Amino acid sequence: MAVVQERLFGVRLTPTGEIRSSADFDERDAPMYQEINDPVDVLALFEDGTIKPQRFRWKGHVHKVEQVTGRWKTDKGAFRLRHFALMDEEANFFQLAYDERTSGWRLTRVWVE
Repeated sequence: MAVVQERLFGVRLTPTGEIRSSADFDERDAPMYQEINDPVDVLALFEDGTIKPQRFRWKGHVHKVEQVTGRWKTDKGAFRLRHFALMDEEANFFQLAYDERTSGWRLTRVWVE
């Protein structure tokens, strides 16, 4: 999806949720996201119509969410996926997706350098 967005709009989303022009990136030096799509256990607060991920477990390791750097929604048929770009306590960047239909979470991407 990021490649499609870049081709259509000429922009990229940095791991901190910042939108930058594709022309600002040097492909040789730019870190990238690795597609994962693994199911994960997430502890999240659902309050005031907002979902706030607090921590998640992936491959036996618990990651504490220090900051949510971006939020967006995509439609999946009659339901929505809610996406979260976030940083853990060790300054690692991840993207999580919450499926409203199944109430399940998936780790969709990990930032790699």
